[in-house]
Amino acid sequence: YQKIINEVLQDDRPGIALRVITPEFEVFETRGYVDWEKAIPLEKDHLFRAASCTKTFIATLTLMMHFEGRLDLDDTITRYLPESITSRIQYAEQITIRQMLNHTSGIFNTGDNPEYWAAQYGNPTKEWTDTEVLEFALDQPAYFKPGTGYAYSNTDYLLAGLILDQVLGHHHSADVRSRILEP
Repeated sequence: YQKIINEVLQDDRPGIALRVITPEFEVFETRGYVDWEKAIPLEKDHLFRAASCTKTFIATLTLMMHFEGRLDLDDTITRYLPESITSRIQYAEQITIRQMLNHTSGIFNTGDNPEYWAAQYGNPTKEWTDTEVLEFALDQPAYFKPGTGYAYSNTDYLLAGLILDQVLGHHHSADVRSRILEP
């Protein structure tokens, strides 16, 4: 694990936290800085955003809902999301849940909006709601017509989470915990 940490820190990444838990041993290492300018070292209790790690859980829960008959992967997003959202997404009436999960929807990625990063860095402790983050992708042109290309888009999974909220009747995080993480 030390070799992995050393390799990762050879590029321009400011720090790394690595935790591995097995029945035989546990490794928890941190190296680097949370703030280079102030030379504040990264510690084990510093918080990290889960970010794209949540995509696996959202996809898994979406597939569970599909196999339980609670949604269909080939339904369009207009079936589950309100017009106040879908009217602001180009080609919404053609975009399926399946396309969002495999990044072939063409939906604009929130992270490609410079205003998103300015807002994130401008207020790093703010806890953003899904709909607040979504605003950075709405009213933006699609990258391509649904199903005709591939582009990684965090917005795909934001929307999939909102669809899960509709299907479940509550925020999907509760079911990620009870149906995936705890078992």
